[in-house]
Amino acid sequence: MIKRILLAFSFFAFSFPALSDVEPAVRLIQEQRPCAPEPCVAPPAKNAIVLVHGLTGSQATWKADNGTYLPDLIVKDADLKGYDVWRIDYDSFKFASSPDADTLADLFFKQLSTLRGYDSITFIGHSLGGLIIQRFLQDVNSLNSHIQLNKFRLVILLGTPSKGSLLANYADWLTDNPQVRILKDYSANDYLKLLGRTMWYTMQKHEASGCASLRIFSAYEGRDTNHVRVVSKESATSRAFACREFDTDHVQMSKPTSNADENYTAIKKLLVSCLAQDRRVCPPPSNDPHCGQLQNPIENGPELHCDHGSW
Repeated sequence: MIKRILLAFSFFAFSFPALSDVEPAVRLIQEQRPCAPEPCVAPPAKNAIVLVHGLTGSQATWKADNGTYLPDLIVKDADLKGYDVWRIDYDSFKFASSPDADTLADLFFKQLSTLRGYDSITFIGHSLGGLIIQRFLQDVNSLNSHIQLNKFRLVILLGTPSKGSLLANYADWLTDNPQVRILKDYSANDYLKLLGRTMWYTMQKHEASGCASLRIFSAYEGRDTNHVRVVSKESATSRAFACREFDTDHVQMSKPTSNADENYTAIKKLLVSCLAQDRRVCPPPSNDPHCGQLQNPIENGPELHCDHGSW
């Protein structure tokens, strides 16, 4: 069984980006919107989408075996022309040391500050990428304010282990990458427990003070990777406003094969709803200076867990 688990982890490691002496550890890259005739400059959209890959991921995280590339599907979709598409790549190596979670959070904050001109920013995170997104949002709340958090109203998570993965417990034996540690099983993972608690309080305060609250929509894998479920349904759907199953394994969740692929149409549905200012998907922002401030402390309650059904 352990052999199977270790072999599955080799699939879990999506790609092995080449080491570079010149590239920064975190890179923000814009995906170009096609326009004709070339050359031309597409006008900036009011909204942005930022894709964040997972452990040992890269640009290849978003590319299917047939060559279909998720960012291309979005930028070429006439229904989504209200978005600019960006991608964050960060160093995450199979066997070599990589930046730890705190370092990544600091670098993400610096890179994403360049996008402050957008009216809204939507995140799509695969696996570990979803945890980094949640940590970044906590930094926005702590370093800026709840009003700044209004800019981030939709988060789409694909197989994010919000309560860890047993697979990471075994993978930690094989690599010096400290990012694996924050993926370990929840029962012995203080990092994820703290992240989960602060995310819960942030969303509760945002709602209770009459401000817009970010929405987390989660997808969980419906198939095993080499006979192993990389991220359980319970872990992938923790803290989610609504949830759905993707009928793929963990690796393929972020690789739709066409614009008719069910995974793509599910993601597109949320993006279109956000552009249409659907309050269920993207609550309207608030400029109330008292946003996020409560006279009375919020009460502990059950964790949000797919309370609003499927998307």
